[in-house]
Order: sequence, then structure tokens, then C-alpha cells
Amino acid sequence: MLDAKSLQRILQVVDTTTLTVSLKTASDKLKNALLSCMSKRGAENVRETISFMGPLKVSEVEAARSQIIDVVRQLESEGEIDLEAIRQAPRF
Repeated sequence: MLDAKSLQRILQVVDTTTLTVSLKTASDKLKNALLSCMSKRGAENVRETISFMGPLKVSEVEAARSQIIDVVRQLESEGEIDLEAIRQAPRF
């Protein structure tokens, strides 16, 4: 639900390894949404790394996702992204 500019800002801050681990078990829809905000080369590198990764512990994936949430909260507190619009958006 975030706009492309906000996603790009988040992806600039999040470590690529953290992003890759967090996307290991994500749906294709989510992967595509996030990777579409990256450069073609960057997105391809993430996809390739995911394909070569072995099995991960659920706790590793959850820890990576938690780190991303921390980055999002930090960017929001610094005023770099606005999550309020998402909170108020109608849900269907």
C-alpha cells in the first residue's frame, strides 16, 4: 500500500542481505511489488540470491522482517515516509 517513492526510500536504507532473507518465503506478488521499485540489476541480483539460498529458519526470516519494520518506523519518525495515509486508507 506504500507509494513507489516511499518503497524506494525504504529499499535504499535496508541492507540487501536483510531484504533478500525477508523475501525468501514471501509471495510472488509481494516480491514483485518490492523489486519493481529497484533497479533491474538490483532486483535481478536479489532474485538470483534468493534462488541460490538454501533453506532458512523461520526465525531468520522473521528477524530480517523485523529489521525492515524497524527501518520503516525510523523513516516515519524522521518524516521521510508517511504511514498515516495508509492507516486511514479504506480497506476492501
